Formats: sequence, C-alpha cells, structure tokens
Amino acid sequence: MPLSLSERLAVTQELAQRYRRATKRERSALITQLQTRCSYNRSYAGRVLRAASAHRGRPKRRSPKPGRGRKPTYGLAAKQALVHCWAMLNFPTGKRLQPFLAELVAQLEHHRELTVVPATRGQLLAMSAASIDRFLAPERRRLAIKGRHGTKPGTLLKDLEPEQRVTRTLSK
Repeated sequence: MPLSLSERLAVTQELAQRYRRATKRERSALITQLQTRCSYNRSYAGRVLRAASAHRGRPKRRSPKPGRGRKPTYGLAAKQALVHCWAMLNFPTGKRLQPFLAELVAQLEHHRELTVVPATRGQLLAMSAASIDRFLAPERRRLAIKGRHGTKPGTLLKDLEPEQRVTRTLSK
C-alpha cells in the first residue's frame, strides 16, 4: 500500500536530517531507502532529499575539508620568478613566454638577476602556457590601465562654421 503525502513528507524530513550529516556512501544508502519506502525514482529521491536538507536563509561558509582537492603543483617562489621573467620580456602572453622561459631563466641566473633553487627552476620550466596565463592573470589585472577612454573631443570646433573648422585645423 503506497504512503500518503503526509507520511512521505514525514519520512523525507526524517531522512533529510541524517542526509545532511552523512558521508557519500551513507547518502547513497539513504536515497535507496527513500526510493524503496516512497516508490520514488532514484534521481527524484536524491533531489527531494537535497531540497529537504538545504538550509533555509543565507548559507554558512564552511571551511574546506582537509585532504580534498589537488595539491598545488607550483610553489610561491616559482610564481614570483615567473612574474619577474614576464616583466623582463615586456609582459607577453603565456603562449609566447613559455618557449623562451628555459633560455631566459638560464640567462637571468648567469647575470645574477634571478636566483632560484633547482626545484623551483624545474617547476618554472614545467609550466604550460595555460598555467602561465592563469598565474599571471592577477598581475595583468593589477597592471591594467583603469578607464578605457582617453580625451574626448571638445566643443571649440563644433561651434565654428565648416569653413573655419578646416582652416583652424590646418593652421595648427
């Protein structure tokens, strides 16, 4: 015998409280449990549990769980050396900077303008053009010129007759 609407809501609320704190494996089991109890489709059961367990109002910011995500491949020293090399070559894109990076680092080290440890040098030379562009994006934004418009034309020439305009501009 199928459950009534109020019974399904009660079951959903009960499972939603556990769903909020559950691990991924436990969540899968809770979805299966709701699916069998209420005769829901699996995707619908998951959607119902997520909606019921959602916090009302403004969500709280949680700190990321330790051990999640990829470990950083490039260190801070490699990023700082990259910014220095980028500035030395007059701010090229990552695609233009990357082929010359090995030679540039060698020359800068030879002339003692850049000192990096071998591990940092390895990281710097292993960067792809896309990674270079990603790391340089904040620097590009910081160095970008604020305001894209220059001087706008004034009204001095607009007030003159067309013949006077031509002679005025040619005499200057």
